[in-house]
Amino acid sequence: MNKPVLFKVIKELCLGCGMCVQSCPRGAVTLNDYAEIDQTRCNGCGICADNCARGAIVRDITISQEELVEFVADLKARTDDVLKRIEALKG
Repeated sequence: MNKPVLFKVIKELCLGCGMCVQSCPRGAVTLNDYAEIDQTRCNGCGICADNCARGAIVRDITISQEELVEFVADLKARTDDVLKRIEALKG
């Protein structure tokens, strides 16, 4: 079974400055034209992402379409509730 991807690099945002490479305690980040993360060495600590000034390193979160639909429906319901409460306060 493959280890899940913990962090990924958004290549279009990466400047290739190397701060992530210097900060990674596991040596999981290398630099070519842009940063690359070796998922077999990454432990998910997030130090590389914390040290990226451009926000080019992000946690990779994968959810199913069903989970996304459920999340959006819940968010809409909570938003509708807040809006109703605001209207009630207005009078």
